[in-house]
Amino acid sequence: IEIEVGNPELDPYEAMNWDATLSYYLSSVGLVSAGVFYKDIDSFIYAQTNEVDGAKLTTWNNGESGNIYGVELAYQQKLSFLPGALNGCSVQGNLTFSDSEADVPATDEIAARTTELQGHSDLVASFALSYEKYDFFARLSGSYRSEYLDVLGAEDFEDEIIDEHFQLDLSTAYTIDDRYTVFA
Repeated sequence: IEIEVGNPELDPYEAMNWDATLSYYLSSVGLVSAGVFYKDIDSFIYAQTNEVDGAKLTTWNNGESGNIYGVELAYQQKLSFLPGALNGCSVQGNLTFSDSEADVPATDEIAARTTELQGHSDLVASFALSYEKYDFFARLSGSYRSEYLDVLGAEDFEDEIIDEHFQLDLSTAYTIDDRYTVFA
């Protein structure tokens, strides 16, 4: 049996964010950027699961404090320098490296401890290759997210971790007579 119990006593998140980004715009319709960030978070909300009389009970509580810091890199460019029909190609990518820490207070069910923020992946990446010319469009994109803490257990070994995930998508479109477009 799984039971979820809400908590109307939760306080809202409070955060102080510091971000700095340096961007360079390419002459051939493109961008290269690098950024750093730091987020100081109070009253974050976390899900906690406990076994109660053979049932899995999940509820939400406020954490004390936490932080996230990292680096984000991005690149995008239309490849207009390619010859002929190939100059309809574009490429883009994004890569974020980060780390987090969260202080969880003691409750009746768990001891105080420091852990990662729930839902935070240390590595997130995406890329896309696209082509748009002659009323035709195609895009191949991929995204990756490393594992992350989903639900806090009463003990470290009872934490629920979501495994890393990679997704690949392909989409196409063709426009007919400027009035109709076929998608796949």
